[in-house]
Amino acid sequence: MTRSSKLCSMALFGIGFALSITSPASAQTRQFRSWVAGCDNTRVCTAIAFAEPSKAVAQPGIPFVRIRHHPLRDATPEIWIVDPGPAAAGARAGVRARLVVQPERSEVAKGSDVLTAEIDGDSALRFRIKDARRALHALRSGAAITLDIGEKRNLRLVTQGLDAALRYFDDRQELSDTPGALVKKPDSVLADYWHPQPPDADAVEATAFGEPVHADFTQRSLPATPRCRLPQPEAPVQAFPLRGSAMLLRSPCVADGVNEMSAWYLVPRTGARPSLHRWHNGGDDNRPDGAILLNAEALPNGGLIRAMRFLAATRDCGVSESWGWTREGKFALVERSEMPLCRTAGPAHWIVTYRADLISLN
Repeated sequence: MTRSSKLCSMALFGIGFALSITSPASAQTRQFRSWVAGCDNTRVCTAIAFAEPSKAVAQPGIPFVRIRHHPLRDATPEIWIVDPGPAAAGARAGVRARLVVQPERSEVAKGSDVLTAEIDGDSALRFRIKDARRALHALRSGAAITLDIGEKRNLRLVTQGLDAALRYFDDRQELSDTPGALVKKPDSVLADYWHPQPPDADAVEATAFGEPVHADFTQRSLPATPRCRLPQPEAPVQAFPLRGSAMLLRSPCVADGVNEMSAWYLVPRTGARPSLHRWHNGGDDNRPDGAILLNAEALPNGGLIRAMRFLAATRDCGVSESWGWTREGKFALVERSEMPLCRTAGPAHWIVTYRADLISLN
């Protein structure tokens, strides 16, 4: 077998492996050619486009451009250049990030237009407001653009599909045909107009629950759920004490590809039979996982349960969700983020599609 055929086989294997892993439930992001876009429940919208990988760059992590737009009146989109590589975090001193816009053929004599991001952030630099408007115009222009951040330089940025992503922003933010729209502006000048009021985020008052103890249940005594294959031999069931004598049970399942699986149950009081606990996603609640969580992590002191459904072994794409245990005796969604493209961006960089104002009562 030739080197090229080996590489092809490896690529096909990777694609097949990624497709075999659990897909994200009820995906709430959309892809517009080079851009992935999504909006949260408060109509804050985000779009991301990755640079093309370069063999000349030795450091891990593929940089990307992130655009975030708040639905407030006269809001200017915030634009970042982000390096998701492990060496980038906390290494902002002296780091420069910029977009280099190549001129059209008829304007070669003018030279390249260099737009520099200057405001420090976590693994990212943001454009100032006056430069953000220029950067957005350049990204929409269709001109050839390269991206620099730190030692990663001259990376080609493909911007096709941005107008479609921004039109998606306009529709989701109810700004189409108003002066506040990014793309779908009115045909005539409006002296005044009613600007839509975005909804507020829900408030989740999270309270602590108990550390895990051994449950007086065997796995086979719990209601069956089709997607949970029990390990052999059976694994112990964990119990997290809730309010009064109520308990949250965690029963391990056989792993699904790169994802550890567990089924979750509620016992409302001592002597009651366990029932499957279905985790809600804050959207259409069409979660095929139901009572199943992948790569779940319990944080009893913070009153939180976190889960991540990874799409690939690289763990840089999938869906992340968190729920808080409330005084009302239920688990309420706190945050959901997702990334359908596996491009080295970890969960901290995924697009938020739901968020609540978390209030800790501990």
